[in-house]
Amino acid sequence: MKVVSFCRVLFVCSVVFLLAGCAGTQNSEGSQPSAVENSDQSEVVQKLAKRYDQAFVAPFTIAPEYGKDYPDAAATLRRSMMDGLKAGNKFSRVETLYKGQRATGRALIIKANITKLRIASTAARFWGGPFAGSSGIELELQLIDGATGKVVRTKKMSSWNNSWAASWNFGASDRSLLDDVGKIMAKYVLQTIPEQ
Repeated sequence: MKVVSFCRVLFVCSVVFLLAGCAGTQNSEGSQPSAVENSDQSEVVQKLAKRYDQAFVAPFTIAPEYGKDYPDAAATLRRSMMDGLKAGNKFSRVETLYKGQRATGRALIIKANITKLRIASTAARFWGGPFAGSSGIELELQLIDGATGKVVRTKKMSSWNNSWAASWNFGASDRSLLDDVGKIMAKYVLQTIPEQ
């Protein structure tokens, strides 16, 4: 009798958790969003005034208070964005811009500064589930004309995952946050480049 009661309680708790997880991952249109949500996904991206055929990516920076806890975050985000730019096939060259180096030709210089970052640890997600909170990032992206040194676009970007979805996928979206956002950044940059 006690075993049956325990099984019923376990079943009810499982159903409640499942329903709460589903409710937490529904957007207003009823479709399932990805674990990483980006508020800028639906915006129409304005093209830059001229076409660039080379991209030079400066080392990304991070606010000191977050750099202590996430020392590899800027490099990981930058690597992911560069991979996305290379895969986009809009630039003949995608390279690192080293300190003191000058970009030549029709070059676009890309810089980014991470202003806020939180990534729930695997242990926190395992033990706390959705109560470990959301993982997310806020940053400022700068696109600079290599010939003139003039900033041609500044874009604030942010992405925060759904804590219920992150719990449901056992923290996979926490661990992939920087790679996912790097791809979003690359997609944005590629969209700014005119066709001609």
